[in-house]
Amino acid sequence: MPGIVRLNDKCTGHSCYPPRPCISASNDVFVDGKAVHREQDKWAMHACPNTPPHDGVLATGSSTVYVNGKAIARIGDPISCGSKTQEGSQTVFAG
Repeated sequence: MPGIVRLNDKCTGHSCYPPRPCISASNDVFVDGKAVHREQDKWAMHACPNTPPHDGVLATGSSTVYVNGKAIARIGDPISCGSKTQEGSQTVFAG
């Protein structure tokens, strides 16, 4: 099972767009002392040379584990811009 993604964990990036951190998460549920990232929570802006920057949100998360009514993010889950989550907890996992 993949690790749970938390506030400030990074994505893979895509094309020439570099990895960036998630910037929103639950305000009352924590894993390893960091807020849990959930479906529709935001990712920071990233850009490539000569192209407009964009942000993103977690597109889909776990189908079985929810925090505050939203699916939690796990390593490998898709982000709306084409990136995937890359970093997460090494001690707490979800299916």
